[in-house]
Amino acid sequence: LNSQIGKMGSWHSFPITQAGIVSNRKGTKFVNGRTVWICCIGESVSSLDLDLITLNINTYSARSNHGLLINVEAIVQLKVDFFAEIGEKTILNERGLLLASQHFLGHSNQQIGEKVKLTLESVQANTLSLFSLLEIYQKKEVLTAIHDSMNREMKILGLKLVSYSIIDINDDGGFLMIFGKPGISKVKKEAAQGKSRNESMLKISKSKIDVIIFRFGKQKSSTVRAHTKLH
Repeated sequence: LNSQIGKMGSWHSFPITQAGIVSNRKGTKFVNGRTVWICCIGESVSSLDLDLITLNINTYSARSNHGLLINVEAIVQLKVDFFAEIGEKTILNERGLLLASQHFLGHSNQQIGEKVKLTLESVQANTLSLFSLLEIYQKKEVLTAIHDSMNREMKILGLKLVSYSIIDINDDGGFLMIFGKPGISKVKKEAAQGKSRNESMLKISKSKIDVIIFRFGKQKSSTVRAHTKLH
């Protein structure tokens, strides 16, 4: 009996870190976190890893919208887009799984990462070219724009961007270092202005004292002359 059952099919278990793709003449179904019976006649089974993929995405000599060359080092985390939220329910995202299986079936996470890395580097470079050097230094708008652009590209492949973080930005000209010292520049400027105002006030005060001394001396001289005439 067991040998007959073995000829008919077998049980396949898929942990929550793996999606099972079962295909037969009726179509394709996806399973996750459970065990299913696969008939040996007319059915095939394969799987996709659902673990997080971490990549270093480095772009060198990307041009800002003013033509300055920027170097950016970033870390990206992505995974197969296998869950979808409908209201308060979370269900398997069959469209995402279907797209991912078309592009990456039988690939390990490392192989998937190698395939998409060039695309992510290109998206990063192209998005940087839309921003000025100051906007790139301030990061906030740039982070959002690159994240959204990468996520759109990955969704086409059945993947989802989980996080995007810039770990270093620099340029060969050192302009970003200048933007990094606005507080110091402001303090120095205010200090110089304060010193200038103090010197001006000192000059004004000294002039006033000179005038007072002059007037007092003139008045004293007149008093002396008047006193001499009386005698």
